[in-house]
Amino acid sequence: MAPPPPPPPQGSAPAPPPPASTPSSSALTSLLPSEADLLYEEELARNPYALKTWWQYLAAARRPDGAGAGADPKRRVLYERAVRALPGSYKVGR
Repeated sequence: MAPPPPPPPQGSAPAPPPPASTPSSSALTSLLPSEADLLYEEELARNPYALKTWWQYLAAARRPDGAGAGADPKRRVLYERAVRALPGSYKVGR
Protein backbone atom coordinates (compact mmCIF):
# COMPACT_ATOMS: atom_id res chain seq x y z
CA MET A 1 0.00 0.00 0.00
CA ALA A 2 1.35 3.44 -0.99
CA PRO A 3 1.72 6.17 1.62
CA PRO A 4 -0.78 9.06 1.42
CA PRO A 5 0.35 12.16 -0.48
CA PRO A 6 1.90 14.87 1.67
CA PRO A 7 -0.35 17.78 2.66
CA PRO A 8 0.12 21.03 0.70
CA PRO A 9 2.43 23.57 2.34
CA GLN A 10 0.71 26.08 4.58
CA GLY A 11 0.02 29.48 3.03
CA SER A 12 1.07 28.53 -0.50
CA ALA A 13 -2.37 28.28 -2.08
CA PRO A 14 -4.59 31.38 -2.03
CA ALA A 15 -8.09 31.01 -0.70
CA PRO A 16 -10.69 30.47 -3.41
CA PRO A 17 -12.73 33.56 -4.29
CA PRO A 18 -16.22 33.80 -2.81
CA PRO A 19 -18.97 32.50 -5.10
CA ALA A 20 -20.34 35.07 -7.50
CA SER A 21 -23.76 36.31 -6.60
CA THR A 22 -26.46 34.98 -8.85
CA PRO A 23 -29.60 36.92 -9.68
CA SER A 24 -32.69 35.79 -7.87
CA SER A 25 -35.17 33.63 -9.72
CA SER A 26 -37.79 36.39 -9.57
CA ALA A 27 -35.41 38.75 -11.37
CA LEU A 28 -34.85 36.16 -14.10
CA THR A 29 -38.55 35.37 -14.47
CA SER A 30 -39.32 39.05 -14.95
CA LEU A 31 -37.20 38.94 -18.14
CA LEU A 32 -39.15 36.04 -19.65
CA PRO A 33 -41.83 36.81 -22.26
CA SER A 34 -45.33 37.26 -20.90
CA GLU A 35 -48.58 36.11 -22.49
CA ALA A 36 -48.87 39.47 -24.28
CA ASP A 37 -45.38 39.01 -25.75
CA LEU A 38 -46.08 35.63 -27.32
CA LEU A 39 -47.51 37.09 -30.55
CA TYR A 40 -44.29 39.05 -31.13
CA GLU A 41 -42.06 36.16 -30.07
CA GLU A 42 -43.80 33.76 -32.49
CA GLU A 43 -43.49 36.24 -35.34
CA LEU A 44 -39.81 36.84 -34.58
CA ALA A 45 -39.20 33.09 -34.41
CA ARG A 46 -40.54 32.87 -37.97
CA ASN A 47 -38.65 35.92 -39.25
CA PRO A 48 -36.00 37.30 -36.88
CA TYR A 49 -34.93 39.93 -39.43
CA ALA A 50 -38.29 41.75 -39.61
CA LEU A 51 -37.53 45.30 -38.53
CA LYS A 52 -41.22 46.20 -38.36
CA THR A 53 -41.91 43.38 -35.89
CA TRP A 54 -38.97 44.36 -33.70
CA TRP A 55 -40.09 48.00 -33.80
CA GLN A 56 -43.66 47.08 -32.78
CA TYR A 57 -42.42 44.77 -30.01
CA LEU A 58 -40.18 47.51 -28.59
CA ALA A 59 -43.04 50.01 -28.76
CA ALA A 60 -45.35 47.58 -26.96
CA ALA A 61 -42.73 47.04 -24.25
CA ARG A 62 -42.45 50.77 -23.59
CA ARG A 63 -43.32 51.70 -20.04
CA PRO A 64 -46.35 53.96 -19.56
CA ASP A 65 -44.35 56.47 -17.51
CA GLY A 66 -42.10 57.14 -20.52
CA ALA A 67 -38.89 55.97 -18.86
CA GLY A 68 -36.08 54.98 -21.22
CA ALA A 69 -34.91 51.46 -22.02
CA GLY A 70 -32.26 51.63 -19.30
CA ALA A 71 -34.95 51.86 -16.61
CA ASP A 72 -36.57 48.59 -17.68
CA PRO A 73 -34.34 45.49 -17.85
CA LYS A 74 -36.81 43.57 -20.01
CA ARG A 75 -36.87 46.32 -22.62
CA ARG A 76 -33.08 46.57 -22.51
CA VAL A 77 -32.87 42.83 -23.25
CA LEU A 78 -35.26 43.33 -26.18
CA TYR A 79 -33.05 46.10 -27.58
CA GLU A 80 -29.97 43.89 -27.24
CA ARG A 81 -31.74 41.05 -29.07
CA ALA A 82 -32.89 43.42 -31.83
CA VAL A 83 -29.40 44.82 -32.33
CA ARG A 84 -27.98 41.29 -32.42
CA ALA A 85 -30.55 40.24 -35.05
CA LEU A 86 -30.20 43.43 -37.11
CA PRO A 87 -26.63 44.67 -36.61
CA GLY A 88 -26.63 46.90 -39.68
CA SER A 89 -29.92 48.65 -38.94
CA TYR A 90 -29.56 52.17 -37.63
CA LYS A 91 -33.32 52.32 -36.98
CA VAL A 92 -33.20 49.96 -34.00
CA GLY A 93 -31.03 52.35 -32.02
CA ARG A 94 -33.40 55.29 -32.45
